[in-house]
Amino acid sequence: MAGMRFTLIAVLAVAGSLAVSSSAGAAAVNRVSGNESSAAARFWTPERAERALRRDPVLGVRSTSTSVSQTRHRPVTVNRPEVGKILGWDRLGGYSCTGTVIDTRSLRLVLTAAHCVYANGMWSRRMVFIPAFKNGRRPYGTYKIKAMWVSNAWQRLSFGSYGTNFDVAILVTRKLWNGSRIGENVGAIEVESNPNRRGVTDIYGYPGAAMGGRVMRTCRSRTKPDWYGGRFFPGPTGMLARCNMAAGSSGGPWVSRYSRPGGGTVGVVDGLTSTGFPQAGRSYLTSPYFGRLPGLLIRATEGR
Repeated sequence: MAGMRFTLIAVLAVAGSLAVSSSAGAAAVNRVSGNESSAAARFWTPERAERALRRDPVLGVRSTSTSVSQTRHRPVTVNRPEVGKILGWDRLGGYSCTGTVIDTRSLRLVLTAAHCVYANGMWSRRMVFIPAFKNGRRPYGTYKIKAMWVSNAWQRLSFGSYGTNFDVAILVTRKLWNGSRIGENVGAIEVESNPNRRGVTDIYGYPGAAMGGRVMRTCRSRTKPDWYGGRFFPGPTGMLARCNMAAGSSGGPWVSRYSRPGGGTVGVVDGLTSTGFPQAGRSYLTSPYFGRLPGLLIRATEGR
């Protein structure tokens, strides 16, 4: 049975990319000047942000047959300061995605989907990150972006949805006026490498269909391997979950392995929302597999 699946469309280019070698592969970076990032922060007035909330830079079709059991697939409103809204600009105008502050040495990195940053040979413009965005409020301010990183594999395969198994990106934020880093101000979540594809995860995002993308939502689902994506797309087989989120939730973290029942501690990020599709009245999301790729990008951004 056919179903909708997000695909990846082009975003406008800014500065050129630079390849950086790594023992695990290579990554590409788009560096944003201080003037550009300051202009982006000024650009996103409340009115412009409001118009961008409902649009995600992805939409498309996927046909598959699958089944995933789950514990709570209907999203509910939640607040996590480490998670926030990404605003960006492409050839169609403003759009929004979701990102997560991750626990690294620099405490300045935000994890998101690569299609929110780069697609069809073009980099996004006017990107900012707003932790814990809610109903237009910015309790931790607006963070400027210093650089955007994707893998070389994503650069080669980002046309259409062919590169979905490499749909991971890192944003480097600038420090605030007082020299503080984003991870010091809002906290950060550890990234888990080589997670079990079968488990239970909490998925966070800002879906445009829920309250116009103005509030953070979460849903809980069991996960399983995305055999369809593994069969038809190159790269490691990703993960599949059942959750009713759509435009605006791209890049949102999949958080699991809490230390106490009910999620009393931070947990770890072992996936992120890449694509989605409805099937037989149910809604599904996919994530690229967190094998070597997240670590490659983190090492590249931090010079390791």
